[in-house]
Amino acid sequence: MNKILSLDGLNRNVKVNFKQVHADPLIKMKKYVDAYTGIGPGLDKNGFPVTGLTEDFLEPKVGNKIPKKVQGTRRAMEIELDMPENSLKQTSAFWHNYFVRIGKESLELDLTNGHDLLKYLVVKAQSIVADGLTHILDHSSIEYVLYSEDQEAEQRIKGRRSLKDAYNLAEKLDLETKMNILATYGEITDATNVNSIIDKIDEKIEENPALFLKRANDDFLVVKSLITNALDKGILLMEDGAIYHGEVVVGHTKDLAASAIAEDKTLEAIIKAKLSGDMDLIKKALTTK
Repeated sequence: MNKILSLDGLNRNVKVNFKQVHADPLIKMKKYVDAYTGIGPGLDKNGFPVTGLTEDFLEPKVGNKIPKKVQGTRRAMEIELDMPENSLKQTSAFWHNYFVRIGKESLELDLTNGHDLLKYLVVKAQSIVADGLTHILDHSSIEYVLYSEDQEAEQRIKGRRSLKDAYNLAEKLDLETKMNILATYGEITDATNVNSIIDKIDEKIEENPALFLKRANDDFLVVKSLITNALDKGILLMEDGAIYHGEVVVGHTKDLAASAIAEDKTLEAIIKAKLSGDMDLIKKALTTK
């Protein structure tokens, strides 16, 4: 939870953007051009709304200094919005229908505006909201993000740099490596379709250059490609997320399975032999100690 404890010291001379990470399908439908969605306070473990607002508190005691009482954001916002005291308490009926409305475009919040500031404090405290573009992938439950123009510009610069690096790397890769990379995306390719492989590699780069670079530089790239091909041929089986060779669990995730196979050269040889379909290689692999 990203709570701001006090408005003291908060830089309000900024504008913050708020948007959905993945657009609501309804918003994309042209006949609903005015469609929007909304986010309101979630519930805490006691069933109270997560408002993001804080009560007055004492500063931590340092040495012999007498702790000073600090005004929490709840009372500060009531004063800011000229609302009666306790109007914004967790138990207030105010929160029953409160939500922040957002359409397909990002919502700009001007923190010098009291109502925008309240929206900011509320959404910032929600578990489904990432505080900054770099934190979008921290949790699978993230649906919204708060970010500044500076952060967005930084992300664009990084994105362009990653795109350039990805294309430069792709030019240097041999065909087999490209096929291995595509296999980690779950795409089995034929070495005779060179142009198709190059086209698919370009697609992956354009979709997410950073992810492409991560996969291309993965130490277990070849083994992960082997696992994908073995799963495709039924040599390995996946059940409830775990990967099996026969009745033996190789790993409970693809990453763990790749690590295990890389360490077990006999198992790796057996899987490669089975993929080749060469009975002599299979017998040799099975008898290798």
